[in-house]
Amino acid sequence: MPEIYKVSNSKWDETFSSEVQKEALKMFEQGNLITFPNLAFELTEDEQAFLSTECENPKSKNIFYNRFADRIDTALEGKDKQRLADMIIRFGDHATKLVHALFPDYVDQIEQDMLTYRPLPVEGHDASKNKRDMLLHVDAFSKRPSQGKRIIRFFSNIHPGDMTRDWRLGEPFEDVANTFLPDVTVPILPNSKNLKTRGKLNRKFSLYDHVMLQIHDMMKANPEYQKNCKQMIVKLPPRTSWMVMTDTVPHAVMAGQFCLEQTFFLPVEAMVAPEHSPLKILERLTKMDLIKGRKKTSSHKHNRAAPIGALKRWFKKAI
Repeated sequence: MPEIYKVSNSKWDETFSSEVQKEALKMFEQGNLITFPNLAFELTEDEQAFLSTECENPKSKNIFYNRFADRIDTALEGKDKQRLADMIIRFGDHATKLVHALFPDYVDQIEQDMLTYRPLPVEGHDASKNKRDMLLHVDAFSKRPSQGKRIIRFFSNIHPGDMTRDWRLGEPFEDVANTFLPDVTVPILPNSKNLKTRGKLNRKFSLYDHVMLQIHDMMKANPEYQKNCKQMIVKLPPRTSWMVMTDTVPHAVMAGQFCLEQTFFLPVEAMVAPEHSPLKILERLTKMDLIKGRKKTSSHKHNRAAPIGALKRWFKKAI
């Protein structure tokens, strides 16, 4: 099960010792939760007004800020809309500065992605199973394909009272993969060259993205797995921040309100221990190159391949 590694800084521009950097990076890449129990994101007096459900995104449970398009999806208008955007951007800048300081090995290659503000209470959402955050899952994005890049998410609980943000954490990713890989089906499009991007990005939708999305969906759709898999509860108090590689660590949020989040992408090659990435784990189990869409040429005789007949038959047909 994941461990909780606590970092004791209380400032966003903290300088970390090499020992803390090394240990935190090791724990992080192995699939553990890094928490900052003394690190609060402080709101200004004007920003306190945003601790309200009235600023919600009418089309979604979260408020998304796209820094590339400078666009925020919120019910607010005018100056209030801009002030909310400024608050979210400031949080993202703080989170990025801290990640750079804690993990200097990532500085040149880590990419800022979407920012979200989550003003609604977790419980009570009327969402489809695949969108319900209360079900254990590993992250995979249908509109933002990662092509094997790591998905890192940095959170802060900004609840003004004492409401904790309660997370369930699940079993190691390799156990998840061995459970669900046998049921992975072929892509809707029959040829790997036609796995185009879903959405407006230029990145292609790789076979890795296809496999991860199916694992994400099957995890959420399996009530027996949700009930019986190994799992633990972590309660994250207000004025606490935390980060995790959400493509590796099964997670679900069970309670809480008012949370900020910055997403990052990180190339697998930037990791100190890339063997812990979902891409390398899936490629070892399948003996396939899931980005280029072909069989691996190197031998992994010491590793047991998962019984994924459907996926292998698709590869044989596609290449």
